[in-house]
Amino acid sequence: MNKIRLKPRPLDIGDKTGFGEHDLFKRKDFADGLTNLMKNIEDPTVFLLDAPWGDGKTTFLKQWSGELRLSGVHVIEFDAFLRDYQDDPFIALSAEIFAAAQKEESLEEITRADFIERAKSLGKASLSIIAKVAINKLSSGAISLEDFEESGEVPMDDASAILEERLKAAEADAELLFSFRESLEKLAKGMSTDEGTPLVLIVDELDRCRPSFAVELIEKIKHVFSVPGVHFVLSAHLPQLAKIFQNTYGLGGEEQALNYLEKFYDVRVKFPTPPPWSATITRSYIERLWYELNLLPTDIHSPANFRDALECIFQNRQVSLRTIEKIMTNIALYYAGISSRDGESFILVTGICCFRHCAPELYEKIASSNVTLDDINGFFGFDSWPQDNTSSLIREHWRYIFGEGVNSDPKNSSVSQGKANDLLSKIASQIDNFH
Repeated sequence: MNKIRLKPRPLDIGDKTGFGEHDLFKRKDFADGLTNLMKNIEDPTVFLLDAPWGDGKTTFLKQWSGELRLSGVHVIEFDAFLRDYQDDPFIALSAEIFAAAQKEESLEEITRADFIERAKSLGKASLSIIAKVAINKLSSGAISLEDFEESGEVPMDDASAILEERLKAAEADAELLFSFRESLEKLAKGMSTDEGTPLVLIVDELDRCRPSFAVELIEKIKHVFSVPGVHFVLSAHLPQLAKIFQNTYGLGGEEQALNYLEKFYDVRVKFPTPPPWSATITRSYIERLWYELNLLPTDIHSPANFRDALECIFQNRQVSLRTIEKIMTNIALYYAGISSRDGESFILVTGICCFRHCAPELYEKIASSNVTLDDINGFFGFDSWPQDNTSSLIREHWRYIFGEGVNSDPKNSSVSQGKANDLLSKIASQIDNFH
């Protein structure tokens, strides 16, 4: 028996792969439009690619990065979630840019050296954490020099010296910032393959990383890294970013936070979802996950019927790609935890795994043997489903185990009429506790 996997393997997308056979959701046209934007806008621009978490932005960005490179645009990819263990986003992003510059053979060594030296100088200034704390607190009147001495954070004499030093260094910091931006602009020009081709920095997973890291990174991008010849693409879910800024700055509400965020990006681009979850796209994605997770039950139900049930449910519920993946991972967990691939009805297993991710309260009712047919119908909305074979099979199967209707699947001898709570709680227990 082949072993089940709980996660699909990442797509093998090379630096210049582009879309090609991986364009399951037909997003190349959208990508081409973004490429035109990158090439045709002269001013340094911050784009926000907006979509909920789990809609496939990361895969798209990897594919689009390949397309950009194929069209002669130099791209640097920065995973904010992967880097948020670092204290200073400026250092993290500068290091990523320098690493990319190191690989660019046509770039003059003096340009690379100048960039890293100026980045180090500006980084040293910005990393004076104690000084920043002292400035913020003292300048706002929140605490006095005596408070520093009493708290033990910084001795009074040292705090006074830090304050004096930072006030004197304000002009020097401005010069450091100017020189860094100047060196970044030269670096971008040196990395361009054609005159006027921008350097594009893609920042992914902003809404998943540590909030303080996300806020400071966005601020640094707008105020430090915004130079001619450089475009930024920030990938995030705007409402989630708004919550981060709302909590960080104590803003009054989501609308105020959204308005405040507009200072940090120039163009908001809505990430396209697959057009009304077409049957072809949904089925293709299910089949890919089915193969990747090695979901090959050998019971009397064919895998095709299992996939039909998944497709029917996902089209009617319109869940995100990430949620589809999580649900199918739960299905894989169920089959991995039983002694054979026979198991219970595929319709029930599929439905319960959906409840687990999309309706936790309903799932708890199932686990505690306290669910009704009205609860199930309230989730699925069977009355609005199309009158086709798969829809009818699923609807009547659920009705049958609650003691209504006729057995829609007489081949499945494990399903007893009117024994819903016993059967459903058994499946939930197998998923949760593996017994």
